[in-house]
Amino acid sequence: MQSDPNCGQNSQQNSHTNSNSITSEVEQPPVTGTNKKRRSLRRRSFLGHAGIFTAAGVVAGVVGSPFSYKRENAAYARSIGPLTDEEFRENAYQVRVKAAQANRELPILPHPTNGDEERYDNKIATDTRGLPHDNLGEVDLNAYNFFIKALRSGSFDDFEKITLGGTRKLVNPIGPLAISLQGLTPPQFAVPPAPTLTSDEQAAEIIELYWQALLRDVPFSEFQDNTSNPLVLAAVEDLNKLSAYRGPKPNSRVTPQNLFRGSVNYVSGKTAAYYTLPGVTVGHFISQFLLLPAPLGRANASNKSIMKY
Repeated sequence: MQSDPNCGQNSQQNSHTNSNSITSEVEQPPVTGTNKKRRSLRRRSFLGHAGIFTAAGVVAGVVGSPFSYKRENAAYARSIGPLTDEEFRENAYQVRVKAAQANRELPILPHPTNGDEERYDNKIATDTRGLPHDNLGEVDLNAYNFFIKALRSGSFDDFEKITLGGTRKLVNPIGPLAISLQGLTPPQFAVPPAPTLTSDEQAAEIIELYWQALLRDVPFSEFQDNTSNPLVLAAVEDLNKLSAYRGPKPNSRVTPQNLFRGSVNYVSGKTAAYYTLPGVTVGHFISQFLLLPAPLGRANASNKSIMKY
């Protein structure tokens, strides 16, 4: 698996193109003699509040940016003034309307499934966590069917009536139904279907997970190409036997140095394409709770001292 250096290039180019076309269509107020003094004052005010405007620009995104993207990804300042507060408000409104219209014109993409839900009547290949199960681990079909009903109706009352298998509640099940004030809506993003239950790819993922469980207490210092750790060497040998393994494989081989690293799959046409993103093979998967300080009373406690390298 090799990294795709052009992975985000098209999206960046599209964003730049949209930004220019949207901004150029917004009519700018003319510069008059009566506005010169106001422009000078507003320039000083802008410089004095540059930090605030910078933060606002991050939130607003590239659509409302006062920069024009031209050759070699260089940014050139584009005049946006002088503006009264009312004109600035109207200008922002026009930019946002055109951005919303541009987002709306993008198509709703297909969302194919892997067919496992229809393939298995007992739903053994479907994510049924949180629902009641029998002693074989199979989901209660009545509870499952009501869960599906709630997903289709989007009714808050239906979600409240879902039968749970324990005391733990479902985590934000209606979150995907929320409307974001910026960007695309979820149906406009394509997500490749998961590998089927009986596929070689699914088996490879499970084998990797089992090896991760067996090696979870092995110090990171053992994940080196010169390691003599028998478990690390056995995991590497096993994963190299799997033709359907989709993890990073520099030079077509899993090594102790790049064992248990991530990859990302994108929709490319009608199939999923796998890429190893930059930086993925540099280090190990580490919980953020081990890296970031955690609140402990009035102070923050660091957990770095308990990590073994």
